[in-house]
Amino acid sequence: AMNKSKYILGGIAALLSAMAMYSCRIDVKYTSMSVVDSVRYYSPILRGDEFEMDFLVTNTGDSPLIIDEILTSCGCVAANTKGKIMLPPGRSTNLYFRFNSAKNIGYVSHEIYLYGNMKPNGMAILRFDVNVVPESHNRKDYEELVKSYKIHSYTVK
Repeated sequence: AMNKSKYILGGIAALLSAMAMYSCRIDVKYTSMSVVDSVRYYSPILRGDEFEMDFLVTNTGDSPLIIDEILTSCGCVAANTKGKIMLPPGRSTNLYFRFNSAKNIGYVSHEIYLYGNMKPNGMAILRFDVNVVPESHNRKDYEELVKSYKIHSYTVK
């Protein structure tokens, strides 16, 4: 009698856990999205400079857009957005990133990978490129002159 009750309790526990797992299942549908200027070309910068980028993402589909993960092609690009992002249909949000050029030189191109339920394959790619110019030791380059002008033009004399 005792063994029978163990089997019955075990069966009930298995049935309840199966029901709980089934009831928590969410069917996530693929949806469409748009990104304003997903491919960008930035003006040359001096090596060691940083700049911020923001990409406007809009859910253009009928289901909620869920971005599970954001990865970058280089450690020099950091996402300021943490955790999962959920956008209801028709809503938009900005994704912010910071580029640090300290370990880059010359023409560089980087990608930002968004993973989630976006059509067609669950991934979207944002790209940007920039020319990172080393500081010159003789004459000042155009980028150095522009930076110097920007710094000095705001000083009150």
